Amino acid sequence: MTDHNDAPTHPRLDPKVGREVPWPPRPDQRGLSAPYPPGGLDPDPDGGNREERRYLKLLVGMVLAIVLGGFAVSILAVLLGFAGGDAIH
Repeated sequence: MTDHNDAPTHPRLDPKVGREVPWPPRPDQRGLSAPYPPGGLDPDPDGGNREERRYLKLLVGMVLAIVLGGFAVSILAVLLGFAGGDAIH
């Protein structure tokens, strides 16, 4: 059986470079004790979800402010005659 940490010894063809390049080092050669860095669980998922909802509301508010502000400035420019063409009198 083959260990998942064993990298092939033959070079591989990299389509971006157009030539053979060596394989990246195995995790144990890079100083890692596992094939991937083990993750953990969020100690406070509810707090993280509250923070994400707060940032989502802030994002939606900023987008609305930018879009509605653009409309307001455009309408004001037309009413004051700064826009090209005929102004409303």
